[in-house]
Amino acid sequence: MDEAALKRIAPGTEPFGPSRLPGHALGLTAAGDIEPAPRAGETVWGMLWLVPAEHLAHLDDAHGVNAGRRVRDTVRIISPAGPPTQAICYLRTDGAKSAGAAASSHDTDWPLLLAAAKQQRLPDDYRRGLARLAADAAKISR
Repeated sequence: MDEAALKRIAPGTEPFGPSRLPGHALGLTAAGDIEPAPRAGETVWGMLWLVPAEHLAHLDDAHGVNAGRRVRDTVRIISPAGPPTQAICYLRTDGAKSAGAAASSHDTDWPLLLAAAKQQRLPDDYRRGLARLAADAAKISR
């Protein structure tokens, strides 16, 4: 997520650094939204943020937890400091997945996501993969 956008949602949030989710790859839902899925040998990159506990409800709202579009879960990531750690992630619910197949609106703000990946200096090949997913998502939305 873009740092400025995240700080608007959850003031006091601080970036900790790039992190990775091994054994997963990003793919597209039928509606053209991005979603991680288990895949051996692949890695999803992202930014680990330190979020004050009092702002988790704001993040839940922003990610559609209260609307039933997503659930808050945890994943085991490799932190910027090196050791594995638990991190919060938001995953689409089964109901949102099936409703999303027919939806014309998208949850993924591709320009913001691509800009954030560059801003956070995620690996170049990973950013190129995100750009390919964005192009594929644009074809789905037509």
